Amino acid sequence: VALQRPAAVEIFYDECEGLIGLVPAHIEAPDACAVRDRAKGGAKWISMKRFCTRFNLKTDRTIFFRNPAFDPDGTLVLNYRQATALQMPTTEISSTQPAELGFR
Repeated sequence: VALQRPAAVEIFYDECEGLIGLVPAHIEAPDACAVRDRAKGGAKWISMKRFCTRFNLKTDRTIFFRNPAFDPDGTLVLNYRQATALQMPTTEISSTQPAELGFR
């Protein structure tokens, strides 16, 4: 099961479990977040500032999820509580920069 390289995803959050779910979405859908290639090795990136603000998820840097999984209906499931905040080299991140999510 895979997301099939969508141009955008819709993001859901289970506050009780701390799980983030991603499903493919049309790029023009109202709540769609664009998926971008950001690094070598197949990593994908999604700007999540609106999502984090909506659910009061605190982060001032890129979040990396090492163990993504798919549930039976094809939703990519990421555990926010087990995410790793990545250190940004030499520059400090301001609170106005968007939070991002990275996964392999």
